[in-house]
Amino acid sequence: MWEGAFLESMAKAGWSATALERQVENGKVTGNSGGTSYQTIIARAVEKCVIPPILVAHSLGALLAQRLIGKTKISALVMLAPVPPEGMLFETPLLFAMQPSLWDGLYNFLNGDREGAFRSMVDVIFSRQVEGSDTHTAKMVFESPGTVFDAHIPMPVMPAFVAGVPALVVAGSADKLISDFAFMRTALYHGAEYWNEDKLGHLMPLGPGAQRTADLVIGWLKRKGL
Repeated sequence: MWEGAFLESMAKAGWSATALERQVENGKVTGNSGGTSYQTIIARAVEKCVIPPILVAHSLGALLAQRLIGKTKISALVMLAPVPPEGMLFETPLLFAMQPSLWDGLYNFLNGDREGAFRSMVDVIFSRQVEGSDTHTAKMVFESPGTVFDAHIPMPVMPAFVAGVPALVVAGSADKLISDFAFMRTALYHGAEYWNEDKLGHLMPLGPGAQRTADLVIGWLKRKGL
């Protein structure tokens, strides 16, 4: 998902960036394969860094990144359309009530049709109908059932300001998956800056809003002197 605008823009701005989703696929965390947990892969990657890294994480990945605060050293945390620190326990019932297409996605996912699951949710995960949506969804990775289950179990999360970690929450005004209230609550909990960007949907790192999102993140990092 991070291929393209994000990695290219970070490289042009002088940062050495990598997408951990590649390691997640290699670690067999996708689908029903089990293997090393997504959380463990992220933690190991962070620990290998000589300089504490800047984590830019999206949605469920942002929840897992939040759970690393205070457990490993990071220079900053950027959360794009993040799952709130308490997880999805209170968000999921509302989602399925408000977005019927998620039922089709769940059915396809449980039947092993990954691409069909994403196609059925295009209208929810993108801010608007986009050309080449199949190309975009092909880049996406479904989390393992274990990771999704963990995301619904509230766990202790240290606020970023307590750990001295600069943090930013970027929400999209057209996000249909997570509520504005959840985004604002996440920013307040971490003492993070909060930006709500017009016309961006849940998949802001992918599709037509990717370059804009990358520019926003890079601008914030430069202003922070990172």
